[in-house]
Amino acid sequence: MLTILGAIMYLRIGWVVGNAGLFGGLAIVLLSVSITLATGLSIASIATNTRMGEGGPYAMISKSLGLEIGGSVGLPLFVSQALAAAMYIFGFREGWLFLFRDHSPLVIDLVAFFHFYYCLYQRLFRF
Repeated sequence: MLTILGAIMYLRIGWVVGNAGLFGGLAIVLLSVSITLATGLSIASIATNTRMGEGGPYAMISKSLGLEIGGSVGLPLFVSQALAAAMYIFGFREGWLFLFRDHSPLVIDLVAFFHFYYCLYQRLFRF
């Protein structure tokens, strides 16, 4: 979830520094980087012991830590993946509007949304 929100946070870093101050903004960024680093290192240590197959991170966690832990991690993982599309579309819109200020935010969201689902449809239903 931290990497999903990172797209929004790093685009709004000026707002974060303005509200939390220079050292507060730096502390927030360092804390988020350290959480992401610790998560990445723990996933890397789990991944070295198992063979990655279908199911991605959920299958890897449930194989190495057991079905109970895999099930309790699987539900938040599913919710975070479902929300990831919306957060990445919002992050894309902010970056696009930084470059092209006169474009409509709603049109950018709709184009990105339909492009995302078109690519998803092509991936799921290849014949």
